[in-house]
Amino acid sequence: MSQNEVNVVTKATKKAVGQKDNAHSILWRYQWRLVGESTLLFQIFSATILLPLFFGFSFMQVIAELKAGTEYYGIFLLVGVLLASLIVTPNSLPAILVSLERQNFHFLATTPQDIKKYLRLKFQFILIIQGALTLLILLGIALVGKFTLFSAIVFVLGGVLYTIPATANYLLKDYRKPFFEWSDYIQLINRGRSNAKMVLIMFAKWIATIIAVVVAVVLVAFFGAFWPNMILSLLVVGGILAMYIWQILKWQKI
Repeated sequence: MSQNEVNVVTKATKKAVGQKDNAHSILWRYQWRLVGESTLLFQIFSATILLPLFFGFSFMQVIAELKAGTEYYGIFLLVGVLLASLIVTPNSLPAILVSLERQNFHFLATTPQDIKKYLRLKFQFILIIQGALTLLILLGIALVGKFTLFSAIVFVLGGVLYTIPATANYLLKDYRKPFFEWSDYIQLINRGRSNAKMVLIMFAKWIATIIAVVVAVVLVAFFGAFWPNMILSLLVVGGILAMYIWQILKWQKI
């Protein structure tokens, strides 16, 4: 009788674990269906990918002037973060992943499914996509621009590290202020935002980065490579670290 009881408990445990794994895989496939529409992907590509590619490949002329050397690693780190900030925007997939569900999200919220765990699943899912996209774009720019190995690593690392808190930020914003009344993908992607304003912000980021690059080059010429690059790198890494801490605090309040 004891052995039978053990067998019953074991079967029940295996069934519960199997149901949990099955639910996880179902929700994961559900996320793929949400973002798998070709029309949506085209709109996202035109809204978030074309401009960073344009800026990235045009900046390679500046890279050529700098000889793409390790004496400017702080600049490569900064530019990697800049390009990632042009890829992860209010028009990117993390910023619409909750709104894509429409009324389904309200339905899931009424089920025993823990909403915080569900949002964490969505974050893991979209981070893989957004991180891979950022990685591929920055790697492509580094290869075409013939960056040195060290410069390419710093360039890509800066962009990928920025992508993580930026993705969490836009996903959480969409959760707190979703837009379920959209009729087409263009309306959803551009909800309440002016394209002219978005472009203006991008150009402002670009101009600020160019100014930082010029200042860094001048400082390297006068004071050597170590301190200007170290200070610039610490500022960039400190900013990203502050974003990480801020996102952790906000997600804990869910």
